[in-house]
Amino acid sequence: MKKTFIALSIIYSFITGCNEKCIEHVYPSTVAVDVSDTIITNHFKQEVTLVVEKIAPPSLKRCEGVQIDIEPIGASIENHGTSVLFPANGVLNSNIGNYDLSDSNNAKLPALHIGMQDALNGFKAIGDNESQIFYTLTQILNNKKGKIIVYTDLLEHYGSVSFYKSSFDFGKTYAALLKEYSMDSIKAKFNGTLTIVSPLEKNQDKILNARKFFKYYFDKIGIPQSQYEFIGSITQSKF
Repeated sequence: MKKTFIALSIIYSFITGCNEKCIEHVYPSTVAVDVSDTIITNHFKQEVTLVVEKIAPPSLKRCEGVQIDIEPIGASIENHGTSVLFPANGVLNSNIGNYDLSDSNNAKLPALHIGMQDALNGFKAIGDNESQIFYTLTQILNNKKGKIIVYTDLLEHYGSVSFYKSSFDFGKTYAALLKEYSMDSIKAKFNGTLTIVSPLEKNQDKILNARKFFKYYFDKIGIPQSQYEFIGSITQSKF
């Protein structure tokens, strides 16, 4: 009798699990990588598994999925980004069984990892030793939501603007960047979290100065410090 009860309980759990109320939901996030510098891309490759763990939910339910938008930072302001989805069709099937659901969750991180690596390999051609960091960040902050992770040294180098100096006037530099990219004054709509990862293997003083400029910029467009962080490795992230 006891064995029969246990068997019936397992069957009941399986059936009710498959009939859970299913509301479609995709977890959005964005990862941008500065492809103009091999130090940055190599650092990202070393941490990509940790990045996926940071932005993907621990487990997916039926009718849920993950979308990671991958954006390159390089010499072109055209949209060369792509998206990595899990599952490939957007969300897990509403009728997926418990065992298949478990298998799907086990496959989630490896699949996203491979997708992000493949996307990065396709971005190499637009590096060209120039980096439109300011433009890319501005577009992301105004058009993306959820968790955002950006791998960059923050050393803008495009057109008439270069951060490869010991110091520069933040107000004049901001005005020069707006002019360079033909932008009006900016007000960000962003309400997620922004993590900027900058390995400090070279140009450390310049990178730290660039961080100060972007703090100035974020304050100017109304993003509070509680929404962003500057770190050297994704392991240091508080988000």
